[in-house]
Amino acid sequence: MNTALWTVLVIFVPYAIGFIIYFLMRQPLKIECPKCGAVADPAFNFCPMCKFNLHPACPECHRAVQVGDLYCPFCAKELAGATSRLGV
Repeated sequence: MNTALWTVLVIFVPYAIGFIIYFLMRQPLKIECPKCGAVADPAFNFCPMCKFNLHPACPECHRAVQVGDLYCPFCAKELAGATSRLGV
């Protein structure tokens, strides 16, 4: 995104409409892979460099869990046996 263009838009469009448009149109910030440190798009499920699962899910209920969780906070499924599926 061109910073100069967005700065001019925010300054010259009245009533903070340019500011609102910027926040609606901006691209999401990149995330860093916890395993290899590569920069990845937040929409990616796996790191393109090391195949680390960036958004692990419970194998039972398929809801999102954190990388270090031992049990699913939603269905109480033990995640220790499924660490290979979670990308840990």
